Amino acid sequence: SFPEWVSNAQGTSTPIERVTADGKRYMLGHMCKPHDCADHQLSVVFSADGKQSWGLLATRSADGKTFYKQLLGHPDRAVEALLNRSFADNNPEN
Repeated sequence: SFPEWVSNAQGTSTPIERVTADGKRYMLGHMCKPHDCADHQLSVVFSADGKQSWGLLATRSADGKTFYKQLLGHPDRAVEALLNRSFADNNPEN
């Protein structure tokens, strides 16, 4: 089960970015829980036609030191790399 802010798509988001991986085009987005962006984040990749999507849900541990990461939608290696890049770009200090 997903957190309510994810299920209801009520996160704070950045503009969708068009990207290419392994010769395929995708749309990449990032959102986070309102008023708690540092600890609750979701990176999302959509296929160019919008028919498929994958995600990386990241929630910071209670001690604040690490993120618990959950891949959503069984991404292939190229899509997983896009998701991890999005997470890294939005968390440069981690």
